[in-house]
Amino acid sequence: MRELSAVLLAAALVGCPRSSPAADASARDAPAADRPHEAGGADDADADGLCDETERRYGSDPTSVDTDGDGFPDYYEVVAVLDPTAPSEPPRQDVVVLTESGGSRASVHLDITVRGAGEDFQGAFESVWVPDVAGTTAAEFFEDADAIDAYPRENVAIIEGEIERFRGVVGRTRLWFELTFLWRDALERRCVRLYPFHYTVKRNDGVLVARPRRLLLVVPAGTSRPQPASWCAPPEAPCR
Repeated sequence: MRELSAVLLAAALVGCPRSSPAADASARDAPAADRPHEAGGADDADADGLCDETERRYGSDPTSVDTDGDGFPDYYEVVAVLDPTAPSEPPRQDVVVLTESGGSRASVHLDITVRGAGEDFQGAFESVWVPDVAGTTAAEFFEDADAIDAYPRENVAIIEGEIERFRGVVGRTRLWFELTFLWRDALERRCVRLYPFHYTVKRNDGVLVARPRRLLLVVPAGTSRPQPASWCAPPEAPCR
């Protein structure tokens, strides 16, 4: 929790370094601080990857990389479908932090309330695409999900943990699922980035009963307090 608070308070993007057409893949994947910087022009005054026109449309400040001062750059909030002018977005409880270090794991518990009459309810992970220079999504870090408990427990006939299913649910019941994310060394970028994902819960007749959305925040190892340029630079050029 202390690490998450530090990340949210300290992480901010200052500038949008952009590679030249001749730059190789490793340069494009480098942290913002290690990439060539090109000053923002009329179309992107703060060089944060969002065009001034886009910022005006969302109500964010074209001269600030983090309009609401919440530690999440305007660019990342816009591509993750968040409000860049609201400090309460994203809600802190919706953010899962995964560190770039061997064996690092991060878990999130989801509490879903359903009403059953003997039906089964099953969950499934669903990644969300966002612009990324490496084409990475939350799916690359997802390890597994489990159905772990219910309340009242007697309202559920069987909990099939590994296949994320609650069988024979009756009455108003809270179902708990646990999702686990695993750091994989091949995905190291040494910069902060954000990946949205959903978790869908369906009844056995195919009816969707819940689809909560969460955000996976990947941070470099040893950077509980990221420096201002530690967010990965946006892939768009000249601006989104």
